Amino acid sequence: MPLPAKKQAAPAMSLDDIVAFSQTPEGRAQTIAHIQRHGGPLYGTDPKYPDLIVEVSPDGTRRLGRLVNRKFIECIIPAAKEPASPDKTALPADHPPMSPDNLGKLAHGLAKSKTRVLADKLTKKITRGFYTK
Repeated sequence: MPLPAKKQAAPAMSLDDIVAFSQTPEGRAQTIAHIQRHGGPLYGTDPKYPDLIVEVSPDGTRRLGRLVNRKFIECIIPAAKEPASPDKTALPADHPPMSPDNLGKLAHGLAKSKTRVLADKLTKKITRGFYTK
């Protein structure tokens, strides 16, 4: 009985060739296909969250998180706040600047204010009066 023909191994690629191939679209597609065949997640980044890693599960679910001790830990990102509304108390551009006497009275009131709310109101009045043209 004849012996089977010896299997020939594919020629080994050099490390430089492997790295160069991995940077091509075909190489990326082959890598993603290989990972998906084994059912593992893919990892990437998101420009909105440069300090976090994006984990993409085989079913397409995306999660943001960090790798801690070689384990993916999901981070909960709070919902984006709505943009601040424009200041409704803004003065018109032709409003005259605050007089030094009024500014002094407001500054004195600010120094004596006992609550944070009152201090914030006085600070806004001073800022509006000082920064108008």
